[in-house]
This record gives sequence, C-alpha cells and structure tokens, in this order.
Amino acid sequence: MEKQKAILKTVTAWLEAHKEYKKMYNKKMAFDFNFINFFKVGENKVSEILAYFLNPNEKHGQGNVFLKEFLEFLISMKIIDLNKTIEDLDINNVKVITEKVINKDPQSDKIGRIDIFLEFNNYVIAIENKLWAKDQPNQLSDYSTFLAKKKKENFILFYLTPYKKKPSSDSIKNNEWEELEKKGNIALLGYTDEVFKILDRWIGVCEADNVAYFLKQLKQYMRRHFLGNETFLISKQMENLVLQNQEEVEVLIKTYESIKNKLIQMIEDISKSKELKTIIENNKNKLQLFDFDGKKVCKVILSKGDNEIITIRVYQEKINVHISYSLGEKNDEDFNEKVRESALIEHEKLEYGMTTQDIINKFKVQIEVANKLLKELK
Repeated sequence: MEKQKAILKTVTAWLEAHKEYKKMYNKKMAFDFNFINFFKVGENKVSEILAYFLNPNEKHGQGNVFLKEFLEFLISMKIIDLNKTIEDLDINNVKVITEKVINKDPQSDKIGRIDIFLEFNNYVIAIENKLWAKDQPNQLSDYSTFLAKKKKENFILFYLTPYKKKPSSDSIKNNEWEELEKKGNIALLGYTDEVFKILDRWIGVCEADNVAYFLKQLKQYMRRHFLGNETFLISKQMENLVLQNQEEVEVLIKTYESIKNKLIQMIEDISKSKELKTIIENNKNKLQLFDFDGKKVCKVILSKGDNEIITIRVYQEKINVHISYSLGEKNDEDFNEKVRESALIEHEKLEYGMTTQDIINKFKVQIEVANKLLKELK
C-alpha cells in the first residue's frame, strides 16, 4: 500500500507541475484551445471525418494521397495482406460510403449500418467504429456474412476502438472471429496504435496548411475527449513510472475500474427504479438509459404537448456521479428564468458514497420540482 501511495504522490506532484507550466505559458501557447470543441463531435461524426479524408474526391484537395497512405500503413504493419498492389485496386475509383446499410435478415426489415465502407474494384475495407456504443447482437457476424456474400474472401472488416479492445461474444462468437482472423478477413484497429499514426502520416504528406492544421486539431481533440489524455507534456515520464511499478499500478487500475463499474451499475439500477417509474409514467414520460460520450446516462424528458421542456439526468462520468438538467430549445425565456430561480439543481457532482436510494431520492425531488413548474406553464 505504501508503494501505491508513493506513486500517487509522484503523479500528483507531476500534475501540479504541469498545471503550473500551463499557467505560465498558456497565454502564448493556449494549450487547451481547439476549435473542434465548438462543435458536437461524437462517434458518427468521427466516422464521417475519417471517411472524408479517405475519399479522393472530397474537397480536401489532396486527391488519393490520404487513401494511399492509409493502405500503405496497413500493408507495412502487416495488418492487411493484399495480393494485389495498391495500383491494382484502382484507388481513384473507390466508393467511400458512411453508414452503409445492409439487410441483416431478408425475411424482416432489420438493417445494419457499417460505419465506413470502402469498395474497390475487387476488394472491400469495412470499419466498425466503436468509441462508446455497445455491440449489437450478432453485429460483426452479420457484417462479415454480408461482406462474404458480396466479395467472397476479398474483404477485411476492422473493429476500431480506442485501445484495440476485442468485440463481445454477443457481436461475434470467438470461434467465428478466429476463423475470419486466420483468413485475413477481420482485425482489430486502435486509435492509439493505428489511427493516430495514420493521422501523423496524413499531416506529413498534406500540402495544404489549413487541412494539415485541421488534422492536428482533430488528433488533439480525439486524444483528449476519447482517451482522456490531457497531460501530453508528462506522458513519457508517466509511461516510465508505470513500467517501473507495474504490479502497483495494476492494483490502482483495478481499483479505479471497480469504482467505475460500481457507479455504472448504480445508474443502471436507477433506470430500473419502480419508485421513479411510477412518478414518471404517471406523467406520460419514461426513463431512458444509454451511453453517451463515454458516460452512462439515465434521463427523463418532461414535455408539454409535443415540446420537450425540461430534461433531468443522472450520469456516471469516470468515477463520479452527476445530476443536472437542461432546458428545451423552444422554451419561453420567462419560463427558463423561473426554472433557474427554482430549487432545480442545474449541475452537481454528487458525493462519493451516496447509496443508489440516496441518488434516487435526489432524482425524485428534481422531477417533482420540474413537474410543479410544468403545471404553472401556460
């Protein structure tokens, strides 16, 4: 335990030094500025952006350079083994599609959507991008079946995650994955191991300064928002510390994950609360549980007529639980002002150690206050 404390003390000291450094030089360097922060960039938008640069016909002005770099990187890293040369693929005539619709079951209306779909003359590269969303039942199995029917064995399906995490067995059975992997028809891709290196290659070959700058900002945004890496200046020191204290760090990581999983379970339990459901369903609204931006969220939208008036949510972010509300876009400003002056909590990070029932009670009070405000709304 003493060694873990020493590690935490060292990391704390580094973080404090990092904060001081940022404070001293932030005026000249603007470390945290990124224009992408002004826009809502989630899983689907990231797929759109990657597909945009892989398409030779888009307006980045670089032709097939990005696609060529992408393919050459995959071949050089032995991630794909193409019998054909890149030239034989006729990359200038590639079809690049986002949200490629496939019919999972011809007997029903069930469809799937492959995030990024690159179709060459006789080869397909498909990418399933998983930053936060859960695997759907048989998702990768259905996609590989579709690709096999379309191109026989001339395809590869990538499962892209931040750290090359394997898909769940709900998405594809282990033996099916292994069989496809042996044939070179399925593989893992990671943001840390592959995508960031590909972005670096794109930045290096890009002749347009404005496009290269966007790619740099994109990489910085991804690292910070999807991987939680905010301390670039001390990352190497941190790596060395981890390598020198692997067992102790593993204990800390397991403890962190244990706390995180406990809080996720709490949010899931809250979403099943009969006490909350009774209050909410009496008002013709429903609790919703979903993953968003790396968070587990339980929310209720309180409406009047067809208008969404107040959304109340409780959510897990890392190893904290928060409660908050937001207001509908079509709300009257006088009503919004009344809400802000009410007992509704706009945002609060809840104290660690609160029980599930404690949080339910707090959520319940929020809903009751919001319902009273809605009754007063004309």
